[in-house]
Amino acid sequence: MASAKPKTAQEYHSDATRVTSKLFWAPPPRVTIIPCIILSIVGGFLVAAPRLDWWIAAYATVLFGIPTLLAALLTKPLAELLGGRTYFRRTALLALTGLVIAVGVAAVSRGIEAIVGIAVPPDSGSLSPQRLTILAWGVPLWLRHLVMLATSESRTSRSLLPSSIQTLAAYLLTPLVLPFTVGDAVFAVLVFLFFLGSSMLFAELANRPMRKSFGYDGLWLMSQFLDHMTERGSASQDKVEGFFQSISMPSQVHVGAIAFASASRMKAVIVVPSAHPGPLGTLGGSDLPRKLAHYLFELSPAVMVPKGPCTHDQNIATLAECRRIGDKVRELIEGAKSLHGGTKSATATVGKATAMAQFFGETALIVCSLAPNPTDDIDSATGHAARQEAKAAGAADAIFVDAHNCMEVGSGLTHFGSRASHDIIAASRKAVESAKDLRFDTIGVGFASMPYTGNPDDGLGPLGIQVLVVEAGGQKTAYILFDSNNMVCGLREEIIGAVKGMVDVAEVLTSDDHSVNMTMGGFNPAGMKMERARLVGNAKELTELAVRDLSFSQSAAATGHIDDLRIFGPESSARLTTGINLTVAILKPALALSVSLAVALSLLALFLIP
Repeated sequence: MASAKPKTAQEYHSDATRVTSKLFWAPPPRVTIIPCIILSIVGGFLVAAPRLDWWIAAYATVLFGIPTLLAALLTKPLAELLGGRTYFRRTALLALTGLVIAVGVAAVSRGIEAIVGIAVPPDSGSLSPQRLTILAWGVPLWLRHLVMLATSESRTSRSLLPSSIQTLAAYLLTPLVLPFTVGDAVFAVLVFLFFLGSSMLFAELANRPMRKSFGYDGLWLMSQFLDHMTERGSASQDKVEGFFQSISMPSQVHVGAIAFASASRMKAVIVVPSAHPGPLGTLGGSDLPRKLAHYLFELSPAVMVPKGPCTHDQNIATLAECRRIGDKVRELIEGAKSLHGGTKSATATVGKATAMAQFFGETALIVCSLAPNPTDDIDSATGHAARQEAKAAGAADAIFVDAHNCMEVGSGLTHFGSRASHDIIAASRKAVESAKDLRFDTIGVGFASMPYTGNPDDGLGPLGIQVLVVEAGGQKTAYILFDSNNMVCGLREEIIGAVKGMVDVAEVLTSDDHSVNMTMGGFNPAGMKMERARLVGNAKELTELAVRDLSFSQSAAATGHIDDLRIFGPESSARLTTGINLTVAILKPALALSVSLAVALSLLALFLIP
């Protein structure tokens, strides 16, 4: 019997990342006004059915309009009074959603009544306007409580009042327009408890995978992530990084740095840490290029941070760990000896891998790309092996850069031992062997940059585009760095073609900056949202400026290790991905179970309570 092909670890990671595609930005509150008015009138007709008289306006206003208005206006202050955090656009949309559900339940109930053809007298206690209103407003309580737990405050004791205000308001206002009996009151209490209890059951089931794996509630983590996405860096950052710290592990991380200085100024510093700038936003090391540029500004105002060999297992846990990388780079540069000269760049292709190598002093800078084959990260073991091969080929030291410049949804990682990994290692050695014999006593260096001040959702981080041009022996080599998380397939080749003629050799790199992943879906390479022609034009303009900036320069290169840098680690990264996927997997059955249970109990009460 044929069996389904099992998913790879990368596919499971992609599944976890795509959870964010279910998220969306709430619209401005004013957008909800007209739908609320229309739906309230519809609800009034349904409650009044089969009568059509002026009481419909009262039903619409009191039973549907006022509870919705109160929920939209009071949920936020009540939530914040009790220690939660939310926004008016969320509460307005949530109130409208509750109204949609309530009117939908009323419509379904009246529809079933019509289809069955049973005329239920208003005073019989089954589908009377009172009971219909109670049942209709019980269902939204289930959703509201879950949303408040997941987006505001994960403790029921603090979320109960803002969660239930819409339903409670409807229940308390119903006696103003409809006769209310003791049986109706008992039914209202039971429906309230049934849907609240089923919501709590769902929350418990959703929380269990993350709590069992890490001791943290999944809904609490979701609320902190959403807060971070909304505020673009808020008080929730410390809470989430506290979680990262708890699951992280100490590791020895390789760092390489090259500083270029002319007689008048420090032109640029290239920093290549084997630490991953993820997972998203400004959490941990997610915006590592910006953070390192800030920490090293006194050393040089031009800091380039291309991606080193690393995967999501090397996500940096906290802001404090990022500072440690900055301190190590400063130590390396200050202790490095400034040298004249270098080599031309040399390029070698083996299989799918293209490596470009260039010496600065006795240190080889290797940039490797698998384009046009779409790939994600090159792992640290492959980068380490490539550096060792470079040393065997004649380099005193080596710095390896993952160009990270061709990606599509689901692109896989390059793990040590794979065919692509062997191609990278072999191409790196061949490029270094070719470059070491192209030595010249002097080099010229030029730099130009275009910071990006727009929305990271566009696919560019704050460092924008940076270009470093190195001239040796009449050959000009351009390193064109995008502060982005990879780039769409084909864009690299367009850029290289655009700068041809201004320089002899060019390679396009990205920093793998995950601050651009604060977009819905988490997939946002350079060129996906911004016009490719604009990016190509900017790269061409900056390359021209860097060529004009060429001047005689010295270089100082050094590498080292940071001991006990706290990163996610393979175990924690895999557990986190598994926990997220398990949570998503149980949501549908848990939803069906909890809602069905509440509806069944409510219907039972409807027919048993006189």
